[in-house]
Amino acid sequence: MINVIRMNAPGSNLAAVWAPRYGIRRVVVGVGAIHRDRFGPLAPCPPAPAKAPIPADPNNAAEAFVAYAGDRLWVASHLAQLTGIVLALATLLVLGRQLETNGGGVWVRLASAGAIASLALAAALQAVDGIALRAMVENWATAVAGQKDSAFQSAFAVRQVEIGLASVLSLVLGVAAALYGVALLDGLKYPRWAGGLAIASGVPTALSGVVMASSGFSDLEMAINMPASALLLVWLLALGVLMWWRDRSPSGKPAA
Repeated sequence: MINVIRMNAPGSNLAAVWAPRYGIRRVVVGVGAIHRDRFGPLAPCPPAPAKAPIPADPNNAAEAFVAYAGDRLWVASHLAQLTGIVLALATLLVLGRQLETNGGGVWVRLASAGAIASLALAAALQAVDGIALRAMVENWATAVAGQKDSAFQSAFAVRQVEIGLASVLSLVLGVAAALYGVALLDGLKYPRWAGGLAIASGVPTALSGVVMASSGFSDLEMAINMPASALLLVWLLALGVLMWWRDRSPSGKPAA
């Protein structure tokens, strides 16, 4: 397979000089790319000169580092991701409180514990990926020739910590979602399909974490993670609507 790095202007010079040395065989400048993130499915990115460079293969550390070096919004985008994750997990904790008040039992407590653990893991992941790795990649990009290899290995070590955190986060979050699903099926305050959707999205999310632990951001992991992440997002959005409707309903129960 030919490794391709899609670059825009900010990282083009770095790519042209260092990509061949680290096994990147072709550089494409100023074209649309495919954005593949730790916390979401593939999404097409339209061509735009100001668009941050995106690695064609996230499992290739050299490609990823060249792309990250040209991304001026890397830290800001990861802090925005963390904000979204915090809001989503806060919704789950509120749901857990509602279900526990209505006799949700042990499943709700376990699910809420998983949500809290996921929040801690997500914060650690964004700190490593969004801040620490960015600093290490910048250090590699600006290092003199004699220090390039050692700087690359240092950044690669931080990359492995990122993969480890992303793997455990997917596993814990997936299990937590599935446990919320069991609690929803066991209760009467929400329609049963909400519980089924939680389980259907949580199980493959947890599975993608297991695969990531052994293969990193591989094609197999992404093939599992993409639909699981999309389904998890649909469940969270539907859950938000149901919770809003429940608060507005006189009976305190959303329509099935």
